[in-house]
Amino acid sequence: MPYLEEIKNLRILNNEDLSNSDFSEIVSYGRASIDIETTGLDWKSNRLATIQIYSDDLAIIYKEGGSYPTNLIELLRTPLVEKIFHHAMFDVRFITKLWDIKVTNVSCTKVASKILNKNQDEHSLKQLLLTYLNIDIEKDMYDSNWLNNRLTEDQIRYAMNDVIYLEPLFDKIVGQISSHQLKEVSKASFDFIPYYAWLQVNGYEGVFKH
Repeated sequence: MPYLEEIKNLRILNNEDLSNSDFSEIVSYGRASIDIETTGLDWKSNRLATIQIYSDDLAIIYKEGGSYPTNLIELLRTPLVEKIFHHAMFDVRFITKLWDIKVTNVSCTKVASKILNKNQDEHSLKQLLLTYLNIDIEKDMYDSNWLNNRLTEDQIRYAMNDVIYLEPLFDKIVGQISSHQLKEVSKASFDFIPYYAWLQVNGYEGVFKH
């Protein structure tokens, strides 16, 4: 796995909180790419297993184990750090349910792609990376056992591939969004994600129905 050798600081936290220094480093950088792995696709019945964070060469995999990681939660809540997801609604719902928090300053490559390419059907991370960065990633471990006490090298590869390219991918898409005068509507869409997630998790799914 040659790409792992290029990551200077890879930490796997087994139900441990972010260190104060890692938290400060991410806040100083101001951006973090984030993804999660779960035991299934249904936020109502499945569990959040890991959270992957990549920020300015700092790579972290947090393995959830029932604690309340104060620094990690503060990172998710602080408006000082832009959080870049792919399919943010999926991730933010699981996070909101687990810790009863509102994630702030959210951006989403999938939403951005759907706004930019409204007539296109395929907006998967794999396809977007091929289209915009000419990078091909494997999506072969999504249904593996993410509750393992020790993640395999293949799981680590898979998890980090889902975050290490999000920042340049997002910037590529947003550059085109700006040239199409869609920046305001995309920002408003990103800002709405945490509120919509909170509404769904707290039983207000029907507030927009007739």
